[in-house]
Amino acid sequence: MNKIRHRTIIGIILGLLAMSYVGFWFYTADQITSQMENWTPPPGHDVQWQSLSINGFPFQLAVELEKLTATDGHGNQWSTDHVDLAMRRWDWRAMTFNVPGSQEIVLRRTGGTHTLWLDSETFGGIVSSSGAFTLNSTGLNLRDDRDESIFADSIRIQAEITPQASTDLEKRSGYLWFSLNGIQTDLLSQLSLGNRIDIAAGEVELYGPLPHALKTSPVSRWQAAGGIAEVRSFRLDYGPMNVHTEGTLALDKGLQPVGAFTARIRGFGAIIDILEYNGTLGNGEALTAKFVLSALAQTDSTTNQNTLEIPISIQDRFLYAGPLKLTRVPPVQWAE
Repeated sequence: MNKIRHRTIIGIILGLLAMSYVGFWFYTADQITSQMENWTPPPGHDVQWQSLSINGFPFQLAVELEKLTATDGHGNQWSTDHVDLAMRRWDWRAMTFNVPGSQEIVLRRTGGTHTLWLDSETFGGIVSSSGAFTLNSTGLNLRDDRDESIFADSIRIQAEITPQASTDLEKRSGYLWFSLNGIQTDLLSQLSLGNRIDIAAGEVELYGPLPHALKTSPVSRWQAAGGIAEVRSFRLDYGPMNVHTEGTLALDKGLQPVGAFTARIRGFGAIIDILEYNGTLGNGEALTAKFVLSALAQTDSTTNQNTLEIPISIQDRFLYAGPLKLTRVPPVQWAE
């Protein structure tokens, strides 16, 4: 009799817990729906969707948005047919997102409107209220209204912003890690090394008050405060050329890049060929550059290839490899 009574009590308790959990799940789902429907975007911005639904019962809270469109204060617009959002471990401070369909990006500039379309096999990541962001995408294809396109086998990005550290130049205010693999575009064909970059990867730490937008005034404040970008590593595998570098990048008073790096380069002759091909170096200058750089190179005992370790600098809008002035750096035009 006591065993039956105990089982009955345990059953009642479990039933009450289950009912409480069900009630909590649907209450939370209702609260999420209400908060999202009553949410007001920042001034000058607009976010619209056609429908919203909550799914994932019983172990997950997932939000599905249909026909989502987001517009900023300058009229730039991003839209897609479907977005999935999900809470991580019942903590809304970290949300996973997934965009399974096509995306459209409309950029409005003084000269007119520029439209891009983005398709991918997978496109998703994590957004955190702490300022962290992760993106993973495979089979990505970006094309525009001028019939130019870029394809990537895979893209992985991790970024983090730490606003409270922005006034202390000793503390990191931003972080970026990226790995781009299998990038293909006809835009590279003019460089004579083919239209595919096998790997472009890097890690960058930012110091100083981060600009809220890539415009003249906020970027000027970052420069005046002594903001710098520490390039912890950068790797580029492009055709016969392999580059590994690290260094520091900043802006001068004209808001143009200045920097000093140490680079290890294999296939450096290909770089000289590019500069000769596009007319930056004459035939005699190219031969001299190859002779000087070959004399400075050393043979890698592992690969048996000539590897050049040399300082790279950007100063007064010119790119230097050691003492050699290679090419003029195009000016950066910041928006007003």
